[in-house]
Amino acid sequence: MLILPTETYRATAFLRAAEALGLTLVVASNEPPSLAALMEGRALTLDLRHPAESAETAAKFAARWPVDAVVGVDEASVVTAAHIASRLGMARRNPVAAVEATRDKRLLRRSLTAATVSQPRFVELDVNADSAALDEAIRVVGLPCVVKPVDLAASRGVIRADTATEVIAAVRRVGRLLRTVCADGSTPPLLIESYVEGTEVAVEGLLRDGVLDVIAFFDKPDPLTGPFFEETLYVTPSRLDNTTQRVVVDAVRAAITALGLRYGPIHAEVRIAA
Repeated sequence: MLILPTETYRATAFLRAAEALGLTLVVASNEPPSLAALMEGRALTLDLRHPAESAETAAKFAARWPVDAVVGVDEASVVTAAHIASRLGMARRNPVAAVEATRDKRLLRRSLTAATVSQPRFVELDVNADSAALDEAIRVVGLPCVVKPVDLAASRGVIRADTATEVIAAVRRVGRLLRTVCADGSTPPLLIESYVEGTEVAVEGLLRDGVLDVIAFFDKPDPLTGPFFEETLYVTPSRLDNTTQRVVVDAVRAAITALGLRYGPIHAEVRIAA
């Protein structure tokens, strides 16, 4: 079962891979396909905004058409996939709480803090925070700092602020963005984090029973100093020395353990400070 949001651009790659492997697919999405009437047992409509309800819907489906594996294909579907895999009792799956922590940066930071994994200082902040709350956040994390939403991807809404005035402007700007993208009218909180000066790299890997196999180690040669952090170039092989690469991978492994992830692909971004 592929949990495949209608708006994803990744569908073709997954469908071709499944065909090459000789797999029979169930495509579960938030909108029924145009040929759903001809796809009995091969298509399922879910509300990805409600993962627990989707899990019950999938369980009823699987009672009639058994499912061997569940895969969420992007950020919008991984939590739903985790709920479904848990509900169906899949042997190879990630704990729901672990996957939820990859989609909510507050939970991520709390998990890393509990495991003493090195990370920026951070404060959770309401988008409508008053000046006193903003001043306290700045006192904790220092300047410069980074304002970011807790659940958007690809650096969307991530802004560096060098002064208190810029922090206020960034919080208000991200608040407006969240009110636009959150269809249900909610405004999730923000994080304010200390800015980490240093080289940024990315690690791609696959987890098998909690063990990380590194697929690629990417340098990001363009300076990512803000105020915005648009992704541009990824370069491999890395120009960093082997010792530094090992330290980065060890940090990623520590974070994976802290979250409790067990299976599937991971993408991690790391700043190398001092």
